[in-house]
Amino acid sequence: MGVQMVVTGISPAIAQTLVTLGVNLHGIITRGTLPHGIAYASERQRTTK
Repeated sequence: MGVQMVVTGISPAIAQTLVTLGVNLHGIITRGTLPHGIAYASERQRTTK
């Protein structure tokens, strides 16, 4: 049991900037919009039960 963070609202331009700055997002789930983040979390919860 644990927590998995889902960061939403990361545009391609922001993602590229983070990579350029050397920010390590390894292991962090990102989705471009809140609805996509919710869909991801809902599907993950459904499949891990």
